[in-house]
Amino acid sequence: MPKTQNKNNIAWAILSLIFLLLGEGVFSLGIYLVPLMKIVYKDWSFFVVLGIGLLASLMTGSSIGLISILLIVYLLLIRILSGVFRDNLLILGFLAVVFNFVIDKVTGSWWNILESVLVFVLVLTMGMAAGFDHDLRLRG
Repeated sequence: MPKTQNKNNIAWAILSLIFLLLGEGVFSLGIYLVPLMKIVYKDWSFFVVLGIGLLASLMTGSSIGLISILLIVYLLLIRILSGVFRDNLLILGFLAVVFNFVIDKVTGSWWNILESVLVFVLVLTMGMAAGFDHDLRLRG
């Protein structure tokens, strides 16, 4: 029985890491929340979120694990809300903006309306992206 791994899943996890490094590291923006929405139903998504949260904690100088806990709550809420609202991008975008605000306030980072608009637009853009759903077949 061949195992399959969707290229999209790997791409979204890598994109979230890139957004973390560029967003928090260079521009001090919390845009790494957006790609995490795409891997919400994967078994390994909580491990990715835990690692990204630990990296974000190190980059922002906040308590280790605090951002990880907030990101896990964010992932759980996305799981619940996306099932209830059938992937309504406006609600998921609003949730990303709210969690971006909460994470910025908890870590002591600056927050402005432009960051929120950027996060909301990224949610709408990435949510509407068709993507490439090609499967890799792994023989083992």
